[in-house]
Amino acid sequence: MRRTLAIALFLLLASLAGAAPARNVIVMVPDGCENSIATLARWYTGRPLALDPVLAGATGTHSAASVITGSAAAVTAFSTGHKTTIGFLGVGPETTATLEGDVPDSLVLRPLPTVLEAAMLEGKATGLVATSTMSHATPAGYAAHVTDRDHHYDIMKQLAHADLDVVFGGGRRYLLSKADGGRRSGPPDLRGELEKRGAKLVFTAGELEGLNSTPTWGLFADKHMSPELDRARFAPDEPSLAEMTEKAIELLDSDPDGFVLLVEGSQVDWAAHANDPVHMVTDFVAFDDAARVALEFAREDGSTLVLAFPDHDCGGFSIGHERAAVGYKQTSLDFLLDPLRKMKLTADGIVRLLGEERSPDSVRALVEREWSVTLTDAEIEEILKLEQSGYDFDYALSEVFCRERTAFGWTTHGHTGDEVPLWAYGPHAPSGFLDNTDIARVCAEALDLDLAGAGQELFVDVETEFGPGSFSIDSTEKYCHVLEIGNARLVLDTDLLITGADTSAMPGISLWIRESGRAWVPRAAVPEIRRAR
Repeated sequence: MRRTLAIALFLLLASLAGAAPARNVIVMVPDGCENSIATLARWYTGRPLALDPVLAGATGTHSAASVITGSAAAVTAFSTGHKTTIGFLGVGPETTATLEGDVPDSLVLRPLPTVLEAAMLEGKATGLVATSTMSHATPAGYAAHVTDRDHHYDIMKQLAHADLDVVFGGGRRYLLSKADGGRRSGPPDLRGELEKRGAKLVFTAGELEGLNSTPTWGLFADKHMSPELDRARFAPDEPSLAEMTEKAIELLDSDPDGFVLLVEGSQVDWAAHANDPVHMVTDFVAFDDAARVALEFAREDGSTLVLAFPDHDCGGFSIGHERAAVGYKQTSLDFLLDPLRKMKLTADGIVRLLGEERSPDSVRALVEREWSVTLTDAEIEEILKLEQSGYDFDYALSEVFCRERTAFGWTTHGHTGDEVPLWAYGPHAPSGFLDNTDIARVCAEALDLDLAGAGQELFVDVETEFGPGSFSIDSTEKYCHVLEIGNARLVLDTDLLITGADTSAMPGISLWIRESGRAWVPRAAVPEIRRAR
């Protein structure tokens, strides 16, 4: 209640002060970290962070039913303004019961409009940038609506029909058909659909550099992009996060109505899951480089709000732990940084080179070559035992290495419930402590958007509008289910409406939420459906 009153007061004061709406909003997420990684990044680079001057406060992270959230529930909170169930993207919680009391029945399993979707309805350009596959939780959470974040093929179908102006990241396998080098089976042809709508697809850093118009999709990896430290070795044709951010801003800024852009440094989180400090710090520094690009644009532009914050913490990372070779009074910079300075690859990169070979000699030789560390027999034996017990090899390697060889401590391979830092700059920039749901409200206020109104336009309950039993689901085609309302056919997870021999695109997608049995269509489709019935 206090947080809600605080943000309401902030928005009221901004309104009374006559603050003009922002033209653009850039939301930036270094996934899965908190303040300790920023501290390490300063020591590692020997300079302040680009984000340091705009440190503004902190953000709470809990989900609807757990004090420790997941990425899907987190992005739903800060993109829509509503808490939800872990694993859900852009859909309300599975029950009314939450940590903070009951929520209205009307929110249960209901698709929720995002700030990006509301901005699109107002004519603004929109973009998503990430180092993960684009169907991963955070980028997908701004334009997709599913109850299982792992439904990558459905999510990519929704993104491809969302009329986004810029999409840069990984995930070719979920967009392209098997015949085109991807892994999609059956219709629809997403690449063909994008090209039919005028989108240009690019796959390398060189092609990215040459882009000068939208819409455009840059998918630079089959699945996820390379960790920053490993990119030169394994993926030299992939652009950096800063390069993708710079090109996205350049392209989106050509829209006179402004834009909304989401940028995620996706792999800070994965590094934390693996307890890999060099992966974590180098990907966070890459994120800070992207933030520098966004902040430089915002300072020159004068009408751009930049908000940066982790979606949650991960790993429980600390500088210092009880088994370190030196005590906290003797932790020199050399002791802190020397292990990182010697690492030429992430633990994930080590695994990539190691392949299936797991003999003690091969592990020792590779780690010595790439990390300049000679593991003892006991360390190698523990690493291999952890792997045999179910650990991924990179998790096992990093856990043992950090405990025995560094000043870096970890409490978990999972998420934590800690609050996370908030960085903010530009018109309507907030300060103090915000709940993650407040982020969506700040963005909507800054852009003068009506999130509730957007929901009414994008998501009409079919049975409420047309009566009980008014629809059916045609699942004849395994990969392309169809919502049937009389003679109208709407391809689920797309914006396509078929009436007779005509196919048209609607301003929004059709959804069927299996858990509730309810179907949803854009309001603009309603008169067309009535005519077809």
